[in-house]
Amino acid sequence: MELAQIFILALCVVSVTMTRCYSESELMGKAQKKLKNFSLPPDMTPSPNSSSGCPVESFKSLASGPLNVRSISPWKYETVRDPEYYPQTYTQAVCLCEGCIMANDTGTLIEDKSYNSVKVNSSWMFVKREKCQKGGYKLKLERREVTVGCTCVKPSS
Repeated sequence: MELAQIFILALCVVSVTMTRCYSESELMGKAQKKLKNFSLPPDMTPSPNSSSGCPVESFKSLASGPLNVRSISPWKYETVRDPEYYPQTYTQAVCLCEGCIMANDTGTLIEDKSYNSVKVNSSWMFVKREKCQKGGYKLKLERREVTVGCTCVKPSS
């Protein structure tokens, strides 16, 4: 290996391993800069005072409206807060049924537990802040799974 190649390799290693520590006041701007090339998690409105149970009764009257309430595997939105990450607040879906809302033999809507409601996840980039030994914080890009909805599936056997 030639001296020039060794020098270039050493520069690459140093640039990859070096991380800068930022003050509290610099964090938000630097985190936003790191995320500028990535899509942010969708900012959905949290569901107002929705119950945590499967909404079979209210499903009967829903002919229109958002997907999360018309689905046979309905979900609600909850706000997630984590001060160690940027964005610090995002919205995530929570499935409301174990089974799926289906009509039985008599046409009555029931929660059919022979099917499963499962999470639909999407992978989103976040910036995690970590304390530096010398003070301040370093920032690290991190991919996290965020639940964006729910769907109805046959159970795996």
